[in-house]
Amino acid sequence: MKKKFKPTAVPKKENSRTFTIDECLKLFEKNNYKQAFSRLSEIAGPENPYSCYLMFKLYFNGLGTPKDLLKAKQWLMMAAERGEPNAEYSYAIYYAPYQKQSNFDYQESFNWLKKAADHGHTRAALELAKRYFSGRGCEQDQNKALELIKSVSQQDPQYNFNEEAGQCYYTALKLKEAYPYLKAAFNEGRYGISGILATYYMRGIEGIPQDVELAFRILKKGADNREGLSEYILGSHYKSEKNIRLAIRYYRSAYEHNLLEAAYELANITMKDPLRSSSDEKQSVRLLIKAAQLPVANHLDAIADLGSCYYSGWGIERDGRKAVLHFNMVLESVPEHPVALFGLANCHLNGVGVERDVNKGLELMIRAAELNTMPAQLELANIYREGEITAKDDQKYLHWLERAAQNNSDRANFILGEIYEEGTVTAKDPQKALQYYTAAAGLAHIGALKKLCRIYQNGTLTGADELKCLYYNELLVNLFGERHQETDSFSEKIISEYVNGDSPQSEQFINDLLNDVYEIIMRRYDADLPMYCEECPILRSHLSMREEDDLEQLLPVDTLE
Repeated sequence: MKKKFKPTAVPKKENSRTFTIDECLKLFEKNNYKQAFSRLSEIAGPENPYSCYLMFKLYFNGLGTPKDLLKAKQWLMMAAERGEPNAEYSYAIYYAPYQKQSNFDYQESFNWLKKAADHGHTRAALELAKRYFSGRGCEQDQNKALELIKSVSQQDPQYNFNEEAGQCYYTALKLKEAYPYLKAAFNEGRYGISGILATYYMRGIEGIPQDVELAFRILKKGADNREGLSEYILGSHYKSEKNIRLAIRYYRSAYEHNLLEAAYELANITMKDPLRSSSDEKQSVRLLIKAAQLPVANHLDAIADLGSCYYSGWGIERDGRKAVLHFNMVLESVPEHPVALFGLANCHLNGVGVERDVNKGLELMIRAAELNTMPAQLELANIYREGEITAKDDQKYLHWLERAAQNNSDRANFILGEIYEEGTVTAKDPQKALQYYTAAAGLAHIGALKKLCRIYQNGTLTGADELKCLYYNELLVNLFGERHQETDSFSEKIISEYVNGDSPQSEQFINDLLNDVYEIIMRRYDADLPMYCEECPILRSHLSMREEDDLEQLLPVDTLE
């Protein structure tokens, strides 16, 4: 039988000095964890429970020593079983819920919380109140919960009764009961609940009249007071409005104020940024790693995206095995996760991190494509066109290209334009060719923009149109900084009339061009115009065309009636 590990103090050397806990804590304060670990190792043991708790923290977080969750748990248990309140609370939160492998053991967790609360641990008492509200691991008892909160708020002024009671009711999904406490806390200047309170007015919860403007004024007050949830909600609003500059500002602030859900959002925005640098990519990966390690709402998406980074070497050293590990981790929880399916399909098709298995790869790729994953649809089209790992099939090739085109793939739209123009795979159809080229140009496909310049200059597929030719040429200039070479024959007259002139027709042309460039940028990059077009020659002097968001002008509210 394997001997059970028991953490013990390292034997002291002859004539060595005995260090104190206070000395070790000073090393913690200076972030000198390696020396703290060395000194704690000499004094930690059953006779000093708090030293055992500190050893848990070092092993659990990998500070001053390699991370070791097994040793962390053993040190924690030694401290908790001897009545160390920090250890009792940590055991209730980190380990007790997992004692039963089949389900969470909330009763075991509750028992440890009660011990910690009885030993004066404030956070344990508040967590215990939440358990009484929800009935997890105990019988529901709102009176006991409120008594605990009242006791804590009387003993420690940093805790407000209304704030804590409102949060407990809200956590227990008792939204109606939570509202008066949250409102009272806000009026008492406890703005830490601003994000929660704002949702009542944002959505009209529990009979509260919907008032979006008031909700935003509450959120602005929360953001002014460094309340992470308010900043996160504001970031999400501006992301949905495609105002990426404001979204980044609020997400970054939320992340700095320890709302780690914002880490994924920041990483996601950077991954879509066509102007990102290699340092941006590395920072994005660091944010994904943080998001992937936390029990946040988007952590599975973060794990899948991190797997994609390991597969491609985007922002981190390429590692096929880690890619496969991350994709499988996601699929164990969500079997139809599109990013993880697509990533694992590529691993099997290309033998990255696993032995090559084209049948398995094709099966996974089809599952991902059926979930409307555009890169998977493009990859399937390519597979059926080449006919290397499965039989060549022109109909399936065309089908998956059309699915990808419907999914706003600029590349698929451009290829379909070529197919219908040249009559490959299917019969020629000039009208469809023009339709697909136009759609690809609307998604900022440089080849489609050049093709349309040529089409409207030479009159292929449709009649020649000098003005449309000029229009697509100006899109090329403003989106990519280059002019189509074959359009140099434009007369000075049309350029002066429509680009450099000050007539109503010139103004209309420029306004139409600006609006279309703006829409293309938002559609293609999911971002706002100023972020990507500051160097465009025409747009440079027109960046003020987008007015500041009206909601951003709202002043914070101080109290509620």
